[in-house]
Amino acid sequence: MSKLALVGGSSAGIGKAVAEGLLKSGMDVILTARDRERLGMTEAALKNKYTGRKVYAFASDYSSSKSVEDLILSINNGPGAPDVLVLNTGGPKAGTFDDISVEDWESAFQQQFKSSLMLLKAFLPGMRKKKWGRVINVSSTIAVEPTVGMILSAGYRAMLINAIKCAAHLAGKDGITMNTVCPGAVLTDRLLSLFKDQAKSSGKTEKEILEIAAKTIPLQRIASPEEFAHMTLFLASEDASFISGTVIPVDGGMVRKSP
Repeated sequence: MSKLALVGGSSAGIGKAVAEGLLKSGMDVILTARDRERLGMTEAALKNKYTGRKVYAFASDYSSSKSVEDLILSINNGPGAPDVLVLNTGGPKAGTFDDISVEDWESAFQQQFKSSLMLLKAFLPGMRKKKWGRVINVSSTIAVEPTVGMILSAGYRAMLINAIKCAAHLAGKDGITMNTVCPGAVLTDRLLSLFKDQAKSSGKTEKEILEIAAKTIPLQRIASPEEFAHMTLFLASEDASFISGTVIPVDGGMVRKSP
């Protein structure tokens, strides 16, 4: 029987690349994202390409607790609880400590942390019953080497990493592995949006900003979503059965800190 994976933010970018990779590996996939129209287009394209696999799609806004509750209900009443849970959501508002209000912190808490907690609480029991499960948290290198202008992302992503480490300690006896993958620069809509903002404030072109960013990476380039997805796909496989509680950067060598 095919394994079933739930992939957050899977209408585009990293999430879409992960979802397609899981389909290619033989799993069925539940897609979810905020943009209903783009999600529908991705669902149709993947169904057309992977005719032997089941592809489900449920629109959900992780910044809304009610929307996540509805997603969980739809999954439980439809395809059923996933065997593989890929926690992936869009980044929060950029800004420094002085730029970010208390209200911004409160708003980002639901999207960046509570939504993942809700999904874990909903679907870990099913994995425990099956004595098998994979949880992969798609985070960011910002969580381990904070950037001053991304304080919300740095704070809440680090919080989730440590919560998952604690949960992994208890879940291991039930055959469940839980890991975090930290992308560095990956060519997604989110990154291009940040580059666009930098270009406006610096007077440089977006192409110049991209080239400058690439030069700061030891491998001298920015990854594609498909290139990043390989590590997530490995952690979701049987081959990664003895890897749990880890935090793995996939960043072209950017992170300098030792484990």
